[in-house]
Amino acid sequence: LIQRAQYDLATGRAAEAVVRIRQAIGQQPRHAPPLLSLYRQALWQAVAQAVDRCDWTHYDLAARWVHEAIEDDPAFWMTGETCLTLDTLTRHDLRTLQERFCACFPRPDGSFAHRPPQERIRIGIIGCDFHAQATAYLFTGVAERMDRRRVDLLAFDYGQEIPGEWRTRCVAAYDEFISIADMDDRAAAELIHARGIDVLIHMRDVAKGRLGICAWRPAAIQIQYLY
Repeated sequence: LIQRAQYDLATGRAAEAVVRIRQAIGQQPRHAPPLLSLYRQALWQAVAQAVDRCDWTHYDLAARWVHEAIEDDPAFWMTGETCLTLDTLTRHDLRTLQERFCACFPRPDGSFAHRPPQERIRIGIIGCDFHAQATAYLFTGVAERMDRRRVDLLAFDYGQEIPGEWRTRCVAAYDEFISIADMDDRAAAELIHARGIDVLIHMRDVAKGRLGICAWRPAAIQIQYLY
């Protein structure tokens, strides 16, 4: 069942994967804990896929499963716009899910002292879409038009290098373009702080981005952009 569930997940059939994992947990309760992380992933994807495809075959069932998970699994969380697609979630449910999501990140330890603002503000952008992608289409023009007499603009890229016209344009739009793909969150935060960033913009959705970097508070002002 688990192998078939993993195959279902890999082939975009998350709802079917949820059914198989629930069957496996019911048949082998002693082995349920190792299956929970897989179950959480499948359940979240089941809701997201239903909305993305406008396929409501399993939507009501998945919504019921989410409510069960909130009640029965203290470690279950969802975040981002997927939560807002479930009209059965109450404000209390949404707060519970977001509190659990935030608990996944370290608490800032105060090790990053923030400098007073200088004449030139240093702005950092964390992202992975510096190529021919929708976020780059939306933001690159903004970056190109920022007044360099007043700001320095740095990019911190944790994505893949995808060559092309847009990649070239994205790199050229920033005063410094720095790869953090091979760094863990703490090391990336230390680098960002060492670059003297005053305003840090996290330019990715909260579910798939790297908010763990922002959790260390490497900049005095931190902004979640777009999602």
